[in-house]
Amino acid sequence: MSHRAAISLAAPAVLLACCALAAPAAGHPSGCKFPRNQPPPGDTGRVYAIPHGCVRLAVPADETGLPTVVVRQHDRRGRIVTRRFPLPATNLDRAGGSVGICGHDSTYVFVVSYPFVTVVAQEQYDLGDRIECEAEVDRALLWTGQLSKLPSLRMAWYTHRAPG
Repeated sequence: MSHRAAISLAAPAVLLACCALAAPAAGHPSGCKFPRNQPPPGDTGRVYAIPHGCVRLAVPADETGLPTVVVRQHDRRGRIVTRRFPLPATNLDRAGGSVGICGHDSTYVFVVSYPFVTVVAQEQYDLGDRIECEAEVDRALLWTGQLSKLPSLRMAWYTHRAPG
């Protein structure tokens, strides 16, 4: 079988898998606005479907502020519950001059695999005469949260910082 034939046979299977994994937005509570053209997984503008709702990342305009994970779900009675979970600042090296995270939202990675939420970002430092971003990949900041189910709807954060 030629390479081109193998690709043409695999393409429908990949398309079918993508369609099966993409959750429809219609069954989610009002306020779960799914962009017509969803950004790719990992993008901070992506809205992720979860059981009975959605998850998105609210990024502050000021780089010294940390993003907030926003969760909307509806309970069995149809009541909408919205919770905001700010990323904990415990990851930041405040003693080393850290003032926030870099790049507004262009350098973040935001991924949801229910019940887990993951955010990866690079730290920003105030060096007195200039602001600089940590460029080493192994120094990236990682936040992983685990959502509980309704009615409590809480987030347990697990923060990680690379040694160095």
